[in-house]
Amino acid sequence: SYDPSWRERFGDGEGLARGKVLNDDRADWREAWALFPGDVMYVWHGALHAATVASSLEASGFAVRSQIIWDKTRLVIGRGDYHWQHEPAWYAVRKGKKGHWAGDRKQTTVWAIPHRKSDTGHGTQKPGECMGRPIENNSSPG
Repeated sequence: SYDPSWRERFGDGEGLARGKVLNDDRADWREAWALFPGDVMYVWHGALHAATVASSLEASGFAVRSQIIWDKTRLVIGRGDYHWQHEPAWYAVRKGKKGHWAGDRKQTTVWAIPHRKSDTGHGTQKPGECMGRPIENNSSPG
């Protein structure tokens, strides 16, 4: 079906999505993590907020096991002295629980996954593989 009012509100789908990304400056998500029933988390965050994110994970009952680095394989122009080419994620497991590791022994903490031009309007939109690897490494088939 065709909804002309949708086109008026959102355009024809061409170009980048527009709008403000909410909570993009927040680093301490412990209230949200308290609601999470799972045992394993991969938490992507800005490198400058790594300590805040790690301490809030610890306070929420998770133990940080590794830091994953997404190598975007190209730099992202910014206003700082250095241009970012990576983004970190904490791999954390609920204290007293298992990580349900299903990955092979060839996994490393640096993931070279090309950054693609985003059509979401969010400058750090992750490629699907950044979500696929954790799912494959910490999930059993079936």
